[in-house]
Amino acid sequence: MDEIQEAERVAFERNTVVPPPPVPSDEPDEHEAVAQALSTEIRLESGTLGVLIVEPDPDLQSKLASMLRERGHCVVGTSSGDGALALVEQWPVEMVFVEHDLPRLDPFDVIRRLNAACDSVGIVLMSEKTSPEFRAAAIRAGATTTLQKPFDVNALGDALDAAEF
Repeated sequence: MDEIQEAERVAFERNTVVPPPPVPSDEPDEHEAVAQALSTEIRLESGTLGVLIVEPDPDLQSKLASMLRERGHCVVGTSSGDGALALVEQWPVEMVFVEHDLPRLDPFDVIRRLNAACDSVGIVLMSEKTSPEFRAAAIRAGATTTLQKPFDVNALGDALDAAEF
């Protein structure tokens, strides 16, 4: 199963929406451009953020998604850095929560690549690590803030406030 199929499976299990992959074409699809503009306008009017969760633990991913949905955000999740990088190419996000302990890819590299792929995105690095050196390394990589695990709704709200643009 490739990363996009996995992301779609996880999104389906968590009752989230993942748009279909684009159909290759030489001509621009004006319907897609209109749909994109409308979804952005709706998001701005409603205050909803497109949020991506990069968390390999399905239970934690589900709990975080529920917390974010309760705050009114549109959420999609993936279990890997590769999946995150594939999703941001197809789904507009304003906020990304990245677990520090990712399989295969270094989380700091994932953060750098997400920043390169997205015009303006808030990135929260989630970890049990709390040292000032770790937090500084996360910020140098491009994270907006860090969130110490385990966390509660108040800490999540603080991280959202710190990372929103």
